Parts: sequence; C-alpha cells; structure tokens
Amino acid sequence: MTDGIHLSVRDLSLNYARTPVLDSVTFDAFPGEFLGLIGESGSGKSTVLRAIAGLIPRYEGTIEIDAQRVNARRNPRALARQVQMVFQDPYGSLHPRKTVSRQLSSPLAIHGLPCGPSEISKALEEVHLEPTLGFRFPHQLSGGQRQRVAIARALVLRPRLLLLDEPTSALDVTVQADILGLLDDLQRRLRFTAILVSHNRGVISRLCRRALVFSRGRIQRELAQRSERPVVRSLS
Repeated sequence: MTDGIHLSVRDLSLNYARTPVLDSVTFDAFPGEFLGLIGESGSGKSTVLRAIAGLIPRYEGTIEIDAQRVNARRNPRALARQVQMVFQDPYGSLHPRKTVSRQLSSPLAIHGLPCGPSEISKALEEVHLEPTLGFRFPHQLSGGQRQRVAIARALVLRPRLLLLDEPTSALDVTVQADILGLLDDLQRRLRFTAILVSHNRGVISRLCRRALVFSRGRIQRELAQRSERPVVRSLS
C-alpha cells in the first residue's frame, strides 16, 4: 500500500518569452488527498503539473515533497519513484512500437525492481485489463484500454503522488465514467496523493473534495465539496 505525500507549492512563477504563464501560485496537497485544478485552456493548470513532475526545470518559487525540495535535475530517478504523471492523450503517451508488457516492464527494470510476467499481469489486472493484452501494441487497443495501460504504467512504481492531466477528455462519455471510477478505486486502495487537472467541473466533483480554480496563471478561488455540490470559497 502506498502512503500519500504532502506537496507544498510556494510562489510558483514562470514566464515564456517574457509572457507570464504562472504568477505566484501557492497551494498544498495533503497526504491521501485527491485535489482538483480547474480552469479554461491556457490558465496554467497543466503547467503546474509539469513543473511538479520535473518536466519544466526552470521556474521561480519552491516545490517540496514532505518538506524536501524537489530537484529534478539533480536526481530525476528519485523523483520518478515518488511522482508519476498520466497525460491527456493515451495514444501519444505510449510508445507505438513497444508491446504493453514491455512498456510496463521498462520502468521496473530501470529502477532495479522485479519485472517478470507475474508483475506485468498484476499491473494489468489492477486496472481491470486481461493479462493477455500485454502482447498487444497500443494501436491494437481501444482508447479506454490505452488509458488504463497508461495508468498502470504510472502506478507500477508505486508513486506517492499521481498527476493526472485531463485523463478522460479524449474519451467518450461512457468510457470517461469507467476511468473515473477506476481512479477513485485505486486512490482509495493505494492511498496515494493525487492532483487532477480538468476543465470539466463534473469530472472534478466526481473525484475531488477540494479544487483550485485557475485563471490567467493564478489561483482565483477554491471549491470545497462537502456534499454532492461544490461550495465556492473565495481566496481573497
């Protein structure tokens, strides 16, 4: 079982070609929490995830995991063991010329962990896929199956923080519901901390008791869901 982390982001700022993308973003995600980031396209929410994952090495401000400052350039392998990311497009995030089994075994092998058939079968069964799908290539899978493989690959290292960047937006409505249900079940069982980015408030409210609303690179307000409907609380 995985124990979630305490993520602390303080005064996170980023400019692209002198254009502000993030402006003093500050928030916490607590152990075992499913935190939502919601906002229109270009509001900065996905950029925050990429900074946390170490995909944007230069920024102002600090990112800490359990009071330890994140330094992706100094120790990327250690960061990968704690933080994994699932992207919007499952087809684009999977290698087209590698079988599912190879894509699941590669991160285990890199980190010196067991990566035999039993580990691969367990990883697939955990996301409700038949182990026989391990012999297939991404183009031989449906969109929902590909996203399940992407989730399995992210969780195979048992990270303590899972970053989800619009994980259902490329799927049809029925498959979206299945994937959201799967993520809810996995997070409850494995107890990792999760951050979900979406422009869809319904998706956020399905999984998150708390969400931060982004606009123009800043957090504008917080949504605190204490019942079936979110309650809006201003940050000002």
